[in-house]
Amino acid sequence: MSAGDLHVEVNDGDIIVTLPAAYFAAIYHKPADQPQLILKSRTDTDDSELLARAWKLANDQAREYGVDFWRGWGQHAPNDGAPDYWGGHRIR
Repeated sequence: MSAGDLHVEVNDGDIIVTLPAAYFAAIYHKPADQPQLILKSRTDTDDSELLARAWKLANDQAREYGVDFWRGWGQHAPNDGAPDYWGGHRIR
């Protein structure tokens, strides 16, 4: 699925939204004890429109998968504090 130039994929219970041309990536996660997605990490950007589009696309993808898919996710190991990288750029 994509929304314009944004791309989305699901990997191990995370929804990853990317904009390759801008070296942007955002990783969203659905904790088992929360009703909505949370932002797990993303590359630095001040582009509020891009962040809003990424959030909407991630939520659309989550709805497409449905409630049953998300049961059981959210039990991942906590982030070990090591930085994540995408396309050579650090994501928070």
